Amino acid sequence: MTEICGRTKVIAPVEVVRSHWRRVESFPEFMLGVRSVRREADELTTWRLDDHEIPVRVKTSDRGISWSTVDGPRYEVVVLWRALPGDRTRLTWRIWVDEDSELGTPRELAARFRGDLERFADRMVSIRGLRIDHGEAWLKDPYGGRQPVAL
Repeated sequence: MTEICGRTKVIAPVEVVRSHWRRVESFPEFMLGVRSVRREADELTTWRLDDHEIPVRVKTSDRGISWSTVDGPRYEVVVLWRALPGDRTRLTWRIWVDEDSELGTPRELAARFRGDLERFADRMVSIRGLRIDHGEAWLKDPYGGRQPVAL
């Protein structure tokens, strides 16, 4: 199991960011490889990827959103948002993935998710005139240290 962490600042009020992330059906608009997200039950969704469908459990709160695969190799993402001064929001994210994930290597997933965040910010630009600020990502080692990931 590998843990990948990162954070990004988005120039947008936290309320705007929160409302966009809570609409999981809109994820295909900015997530590469996700063709559709369909709600099945309270927390259960089905994600149509490029070549297959996977059941994914999605949970939201006022502080963030998380999603994880229901079956097969573990893939879990947590995105937390925090208001910053000047109508900006910090997105802090973590991904946990099994080494044998069919979704890609940990570095590939970190790069893909970073791209997803950039597309999310671009979408906000087109909707509300907002933009992304700075971002970084790192792999966590078992001793609590960080290894930067070049994105």
